[in-house]
Amino acid sequence: TGHPADTDLTAVTLIGDNAEELDALATAVLIQGMDKGMTLLRRRKLEGVFITRQGRIYATKGLKHQLMTDHIFSAG
Repeated sequence: TGHPADTDLTAVTLIGDNAEELDALATAVLIQGMDKGMTLLRRRKLEGVFITRQGRIYATKGLKHQLMTDHIFSAG
């Protein structure tokens, strides 16, 4: 429509084997927002990382304990 998406996310990264499929899904998740996006990833058994407009970082359960940030990194 030419209008920006009304979403609570600024970035989505998905982990998997098919880059083309993941790129399309990441766009869908970004537009749907965090709650619907997490549900979609759970149903498809995919892992991902989300960054919200507030600068908070969230990850799916499978990635949560594998993420590390640089000590100088600040989210929000």
